[in-house]
Amino acid sequence: MMRSLFAGVSGIRNNQTWLDIIGNNISNVNTIGFKFSRATFAEQLAQTMRSATGPHNGQGGNNPMQVGLGMALASVDTMFQQGAFETTGNYTDLAIQGSGFFVVSDGNQKFYTRSGAFTIDADGYLTAQGGQLRVQGFMANQLGTIANNMSPSDIQIPFGMKAPANSTTEIGFFCNLDADGTESTASLTTAGNTGVTNVSGQAVNGAGGTHEIIISGTTNSTQGTLTGNTLQTLTGDTRLNELTGITDYTDLTIAVDGGDPFTVAGLDDEGETTIDQLVTILNNVEGVDAEFIGGQIVLTSEQYGADHEIVLGGEVGVAVFGTAAYVEGANSDLTAVDNFQPSGGGSIIQTNLTIVEDPNTGLMTGISGLGGGGVTITAPASDGGLQLGTLEIETEDTSHSTSIVTYDSLGAEHTVTFTFTKTAESNEWIWEATLEEPATTTSGNTGTISFNEDGSLQAFSYDGGASALTFNPNNGAASAVTIALEAGEVGGVNGITQFASPTTTIAQTQDGYGMGNLNNLYIDENGTIIGSFSNDQNLTLAQIVLADFHNAQGLLKSGGNMYKVSANSGDAIYGLSQTDFGSSINSGVVEMSNVELSKEFADMIIAQRGFQASARVISTADQMLEEVVRLKR
Repeated sequence: MMRSLFAGVSGIRNNQTWLDIIGNNISNVNTIGFKFSRATFAEQLAQTMRSATGPHNGQGGNNPMQVGLGMALASVDTMFQQGAFETTGNYTDLAIQGSGFFVVSDGNQKFYTRSGAFTIDADGYLTAQGGQLRVQGFMANQLGTIANNMSPSDIQIPFGMKAPANSTTEIGFFCNLDADGTESTASLTTAGNTGVTNVSGQAVNGAGGTHEIIISGTTNSTQGTLTGNTLQTLTGDTRLNELTGITDYTDLTIAVDGGDPFTVAGLDDEGETTIDQLVTILNNVEGVDAEFIGGQIVLTSEQYGADHEIVLGGEVGVAVFGTAAYVEGANSDLTAVDNFQPSGGGSIIQTNLTIVEDPNTGLMTGISGLGGGGVTITAPASDGGLQLGTLEIETEDTSHSTSIVTYDSLGAEHTVTFTFTKTAESNEWIWEATLEEPATTTSGNTGTISFNEDGSLQAFSYDGGASALTFNPNNGAASAVTIALEAGEVGGVNGITQFASPTTTIAQTQDGYGMGNLNNLYIDENGTIIGSFSNDQNLTLAQIVLADFHNAQGLLKSGGNMYKVSANSGDAIYGLSQTDFGSSINSGVVEMSNVELSKEFADMIIAQRGFQASARVISTADQMLEEVVRLKR
């Protein structure tokens, strides 16, 4: 009977311990990073009343007879299930998703925790528990590099840190040069004796420079004439009825350029028409100009060149013009050659141009074909059209510019302006890079860019055998800033292209920057503490290290959500959250307690019932002992 008393006592004692564990879990339901504990129980030593016997002499065996002596607390286990996250917005509040522990130190020993409610103290140290412990990790150097095989140490944020300047080494272009675009406006510089008075339009090829146009040959087209050679004396006042050989004073016919002869209207049938009046009448005939010169009437074809004719007939024609015959005009043999000197230098380009004929008169009054077309060159017919001689025309460059800020080794800014200028060669441009003083270019500041027929890049080259743009800042920085110009892949369209679309000249990227001051911090999922600087650069400042254990449940609680290594936990295994443990560190959140109140309340009821039942065993045993005592009475 005494065994039942002691069994009840063990039940009371251990259920009370379980209730203590439940109470601790419930009290830490709002503790950041807290992991609940559970109790497991085992039967205590059982007293053997009879040992087991095997079958013997045809009789069956006997099972052992044992009476238990109560229960014992087998273990109290810490359960490291993942807790839910609570958003705080504070970037130094961290939560681990997955396995691992933050490592903190008091300067003498290391502790491990899942509570990531960290702060930064006055000295820049990342701390836990209100500054009593310092978070451990790996510190980076001034260039943001973390050395291999480092041991975890205190993480200290280097407030006031400066990011060093970096000299530009590469510029990337992403733009299009309009294949059809031109800004090559033409203007007359010198006309000489050529008769040219007007130049307008833009050269289709877009090339700028000086055009020396030489007009050569014998003559422009000339007009045919018919000059009277009558032997009769004529004056402007002479009337037709004063001349001999005329009986019909209206008998005058004319044929122009092979047309049918027709009678000239307007003559007085009494012969009162004077020579001056006859000249006026003849001037009304289409295709004919008439003048009274030196006692004779001269008829001139209004059309220039050969293959034109004026034929007179009738009594008036014979009397006034005699036996005069038409003298045919001459065709033009003028030629024009353009000697073009591009504005960017290089060899003179010689081109044969086209002489333009006035369709109304046949006189050569213009030149076409300059700059591939688009330019109108005019010599008025009223001034005799084109003449032999030399004229000079300027065409403006078709050019597009873009600028980008670059940096030298001291972080000083230097604006580089790139100008792309179209040449007379098809699908070819020249480029030039210029800088503002005091910087001066030393090599690689000019070159040529050419394109394939499909608009893709064919070649991008530097003049003088250079392979990059080099300039001297002249300000105490490194004397040579060498920059590779990335125009895109040859045969590709991922850089500079030439399509028949509007020009978008952009130097889009460069890799240099000036000095920067630390402005902000953020922590990535691998625990890297990254500094954001005023020069738009990011540098690694430190790396938060995690620890894991072969047996995390073997860790020893040391208060304040901290754990220490025990003999059964194994040594700490240090690593990075994502890289080594497959976990992630989340910034701006904390991990909440993983206590489930519903389960704890259920366990509380069970513990209470276990306690009550054990107490009932004791009270019952007591009653039985009391009955035994009464037997003596």
